[in-house]
Amino acid sequence: MTTEDILRLRFRGYSSHEVSEKVGYSQRTVQGRLRDFINEAEDVGDLEGGLLEAASNYEVRDLVYGLLEVSKTI
Repeated sequence: MTTEDILRLRFRGYSSHEVSEKVGYSQRTVQGRLRDFINEAEDVGDLEGGLLEAASNYEVRDLVYGLLEVSKTI
């Protein structure tokens, strides 16, 4: 499973525990991957730019673009 798979499950409302069961990783690994992704985004200082930059390092660019589009309508 990729970081994108983990992010998709979390954004669908699954808990870290449920995600860990689905992807076959420990809950600690799942939380670590999510934390790494968010830390990369925060390092940039601009949330949208940071998310896109972090996405370039993972397989989540399409997911991030989708989330940004949805967030603009909220």
